[in-house]
Amino acid sequence: MAKTVLFVCTGNTGRSPMAEAIAGGMPGGGFTFASAGMAAFPGLPLAPEAARALRNLGLEPGGPHASRPLSKGLAEEAALIVTFTALHRDMILKKMPGLAGRVFTLRELAGEADPDIRDPQDGDQAVYDEVAVQIRQALEKAWPALAARLG
Repeated sequence: MAKTVLFVCTGNTGRSPMAEAIAGGMPGGGFTFASAGMAAFPGLPLAPEAARALRNLGLEPGGPHASRPLSKGLAEEAALIVTFTALHRDMILKKMPGLAGRVFTLRELAGEADPDIRDPQDGDQAVYDEVAVQIRQALEKAWPALAARLG
């Protein structure tokens, strides 16, 4: 059974579903990818700007996306939880300290000093495009660490 990497952002309509799609298009791994949001309203679609940002990277968004909030069950089932801000990482660990060692920011896994990737919400298409590129670059850097942790 493939191990699941759960990407977590705020509303589960931008960063986390973009990361899910980008990671799903990366070679190797044998992992499954999912996403959720810290403050997600259930059932919202992928932001149109996020879908365009993925297409601008040469990726097609997966099937229909429906946002979902992070739950204890989702968190506990994931082999690894990847957030986009240190605040989200810290909030998850405060609520669920038993997940220590399984929750990291994407940039932390990539070995970067700044742990945060900004929320593109309320930004224009250029902001979503920039965030998508940042996610792709961080995933490329983090891929060896991610694979080692899921080994």
